[in-house]
Amino acid sequence: MRMGIAMSFACCLLPALIRTPRPSKINLLSSWRPTVGALLLPYLLSTWSDAAAKAARKLRPEHLEQALAVMVYPPPAPSYIEPWDWYFRIQVAAALGASRLGSESWAEAHGRKALEDVLDGPADWTGTAAIIALLDVGRRDEAARPLVMKALLGAARRAANPAAFQHVIRPAALALLEFSHISPEVSKEMKNLLRDE
Repeated sequence: MRMGIAMSFACCLLPALIRTPRPSKINLLSSWRPTVGALLLPYLLSTWSDAAAKAARKLRPEHLEQALAVMVYPPPAPSYIEPWDWYFRIQVAAALGASRLGSESWAEAHGRKALEDVLDGPADWTGTAAIIALLDVGRRDEAARPLVMKALLGAARRAANPAAFQHVIRPAALALLEFSHISPEVSKEMKNLLRDE
């Protein structure tokens, strides 16, 4: 079953290698549709992360930009899944894949910089997907945790507007509260931020 999940993530990340959808490439994308069943499974971060790791091994670090492009150019959704549900699943898969791309330390990882850039970009689902990937990195890599927490704290302290609060600030605050390593002051700040919503 895990091999099927990895194949599904690979099928979601590999289309990103195609910079722009072209008619000749659309048939290739649609040929991968039958294998994207893992994205239909209930969301479980550890399972999706493991699958993203297996898929990311098929890519090279220089494919990072194209791997993240799938957030904007997702493969076609099955007809029985609403597009907004499908797009967010693809965005989370792409962010998890980016977090697993390459073998360097998190401090040196191109995926770290890219996810932080997504986080600092427009306040939308891609920012939420980046937060999920950063939370995953912080949970599984103790050495990366301080950098992850710094990025999440910056996101939680971002200038507020309704979109930023919904897609970045609130998710970052919730992610920070998942870590037992945050200071009591930061914990109180995040709880107050969430209480004031």
